[in-house]
Amino acid sequence: MLGRIEEIIPPFWEKRLKYDYGCVMLHFTFWELSTLHSYITPQHVYTVNGSNRFGLERKPHITLLYGLNGSVTAKDVSEKLQKFNYSGCKLNNVSLFKKKYDVLKFDVSGSGIVDGNEALTTLPHVSEHNVFNPHLTVAYLTKGMGDRYVNKLKKENYILKPSYLEYTNPNGRIYKLHI
Repeated sequence: MLGRIEEIIPPFWEKRLKYDYGCVMLHFTFWELSTLHSYITPQHVYTVNGSNRFGLERKPHITLLYGLNGSVTAKDVSEKLQKFNYSGCKLNNVSLFKKKYDVLKFDVSGSGIVDGNEALTTLPHVSEHNVFNPHLTVAYLTKGMGDRYVNKLKKENYILKPSYLEYTNPNGRIYKLHI
């Protein structure tokens, strides 16, 4: 069951970013992520002009759905996800998405994840993906460097309980939905 909805107000010195679409993410406390990051050679980390958009993932999460339009509210999201329980999410099968960089990630399974995604797709949205592939990103790596880390981490498995859900609307307003 979801609890209250809390708007996260950024500090006055942080500019609120605007986006093309809204996004719902399931966030985790994943202490072992820093240990996994320590296995990665810094020169293999993908960055663009020092931007923190890529690199090592600092806020471990699963994206339940990206592409929500501006008419969707935090209350709409909460109502769609109210009946799902997200405890016991299993991270396994370290693998890659190969793009212009290598995305090192875990596949994620667990109660509520696929059903939550399906419920969110009933809200007004656009999607570039036909198949939902729940995953938790570890790092963005320079193209061709990912395979060595897949081999290094292939035996890693974790079971995590999510900390909270987060909805960011296209205007950059961020809402924390308490689990």
